[in-house]
Amino acid sequence: MKCYGYSADNQEDLKELSEIGILATPKMLRSLASFINKCADEIENEPDWDHEHLCDFIKLNEGSVDIIINKITEE
Repeated sequence: MKCYGYSADNQEDLKELSEIGILATPKMLRSLASFINKCADEIENEPDWDHEHLCDFIKLNEGSVDIIINKITEE
């Protein structure tokens, strides 16, 4: 697994991240877990699946960070 992201003040410079921190409520974490499980199921069952945005799965508050799941081939 690899993680990439942008700084809040620089949306032009995509960087590979060595770790991420998540500040969330239990409800938010359960929604994130459901989203990740849904993506895993779709990756296994839909050959043309490409990516999915958390903001499309749940309604995010203004200023929330979007999480995008992309499909990669097995390493």
